[in-house]
Amino acid sequence: MNFISMSYGALFSEAVVLGAKVGISPQTIRQVISPSRMGCGFFETFMGYVVDRNRDSHKFSIANAAKDIRYLNNMADQAEVMGVMASAAKHYYTHAEATGHAQDYVPMLSDLVGALNGIDMAQAVRDGEQGKD
Repeated sequence: MNFISMSYGALFSEAVVLGAKVGISPQTIRQVISPSRMGCGFFETFMGYVVDRNRDSHKFSIANAAKDIRYLNNMADQAEVMGVMASAAKHYYTHAEATGHAQDYVPMLSDLVGALNGIDMAQAVRDGEQGKD
């Protein structure tokens, strides 16, 4: 379960950053995804931080996410299973830990991915509130 959810965390982070980079606000992404089949509890709490900036909407630390993804990658290695998605997710969480964000919560990964791409996600939300998408 955590493999899937932590991978969603990395994927959602990339999606909102890409959206912001091309002019699609996090609010619009939420409006499109929430009522669709892809809308789920994880997405809602994740976006509770991204859009509402509610720090406590999804309280699962990056340190715990990184640990779980490392376990998964180790299991895949021992089973000799190529795990491209698991490896990609691992790199995001490892980077977050290495840059001092281990105690941040998983949705805050979106801010880190944003920074890696020259996007201030809090500003992207403010822009979305002003209808700049």
